[in-house]
Amino acid sequence: MLKRNLLTKVQAYCSYDELSHDVLHNRILKTTLARLIRTEGLDSRLHDNLVEHHQRLHDVSEVEVTKGTFRKVQLHRNSGFYFLLLAVCELLFDNLLPSERPGRWVFRSFLQDDRQMAYLFESFIRNFYRREGCVVLPSKTGQPT
Repeated sequence: MLKRNLLTKVQAYCSYDELSHDVLHNRILKTTLARLIRTEGLDSRLHDNLVEHHQRLHDVSEVEVTKGTFRKVQLHRNSGFYFLLLAVCELLFDNLLPSERPGRWVFRSFLQDDRQMAYLFESFIRNFYRREGCVVLPSKTGQPT
């Protein structure tokens, strides 16, 4: 107001941000939920729960998810709780494979994949130490933790 000398004109200047639910991290969540809903062999109660959560995101559009999509997400202090959700989405992205039936998905178990399990365990330990206030050394795998 001072820069524009609005006090002498008895005027006020106001700026605000338009907040929307349709942001990249919510789009990734909705797309992942949609893929999970179409996953073969899913428990019916879990399926119904996923459908309910998917419907709650009716204002959010879906996005074509790639590995690069996860790197584009910018989280800050107010949206830090998305970190775990997006890590789970990325894990599902890596392990949901297209089925022979169009539009359907099959979950590939990552429990026998030594590389994925090692990365998951390392990430868990690093985040545990970070939360407890311990010194965290850089990752040997070069992947972010």
